[in-house]
Amino acid sequence: MEGKIVVPLDGSTLAETALPLAIKLAKFTGTRLLLLRVTVLPVELEAAFAEENPAHLLPLPYLEKVRADLTNPAKYPAFTPDRVEVMVSRGNFTYEIPEIAQAEGGSLIVMTTHGLAGFTQLLLDGVTRQVLRNSNLPVIVLRPDLVEAHKEDTSASEPISSGQLPLTIAVPLDGEAVSEAALEPACRLAEKLGAGVKLIRVVKPVQPILLDAPVMEILHPDGEQSEELHYRLEEAAHYLAQLKEKVVANWKNVTFETEVLTGDPAERLVEWAKEEEPFLIALATHARGGVGQILLGSVADEILRKGACPVLLVHIKKGYQGWKPRALEIPVLS
Repeated sequence: MEGKIVVPLDGSTLAETALPLAIKLAKFTGTRLLLLRVTVLPVELEAAFAEENPAHLLPLPYLEKVRADLTNPAKYPAFTPDRVEVMVSRGNFTYEIPEIAQAEGGSLIVMTTHGLAGFTQLLLDGVTRQVLRNSNLPVIVLRPDLVEAHKEDTSASEPISSGQLPLTIAVPLDGEAVSEAALEPACRLAEKLGAGVKLIRVVKPVQPILLDAPVMEILHPDGEQSEELHYRLEEAAHYLAQLKEKVVANWKNVTFETEVLTGDPAERLVEWAKEEEPFLIALATHARGGVGQILLGSVADEILRKGACPVLLVHIKKGYQGWKPRALEIPVLS
């Protein structure tokens, strides 16, 4: 993974809870961290506020303090000061964060969210949605209660999965081409982390249709429901197998698996994540306002609020028509 991992900070403890995961990713992908503070206050007002509130650090001293802590040999012996950059910008943070991240060579943005309120407050009308909407970079969203899992082994120099169960990055797909937008970033990250990628499709059970009263006749007997469900499961497995065949050729160092689940997509994926404990779940999103803001709708909501792992959100670019194989390198003939 080329580029930098960008961590927006606002001076709060909540924002800083994204740091352990960001450090882990930076260490094991060989990238650098960019700590970014965007403030709307003019320099004069910042200085005046700091004078009246001695405990309040100005943006740059605050970031320098965070950098000193991250590069403390006692805490992170393998993480040196040259691996951490700091930057202060002034303006609208929902625009400044993605613009600076891209201009500074960022490859990934890592942010924290509460994960407690409804999805509208949590993501779609919040900072994360706006950043995602204005950014071409993938964004990892992490709930504070998941931070402890990423505080361990921060001083290790081996790959993240060394000595542990193999890591998995899950990519839920719904059969539509646009849902494949999360596949490329997920594979790039998996290759650097030594992780596997699991392609998942959730098939909804066939619901019987009832006629209006007083007849109340079930249109689809159990036998027909079973046949329809069997067809859907086969179609889902075939789709995943075809997609796997395409991506394997481009990502030979990544292990791919497929799995078809049944049930409500949101609930089933949350259950699966709690059982299997993937490192990340990667989802594609339109990040638009109004109805249909997030691909898979309640799936992203449920995973962000109840899931057992961080979520990698990828903005679907306009005109995206599904994952396409990269041009393979042609061996040089001697």
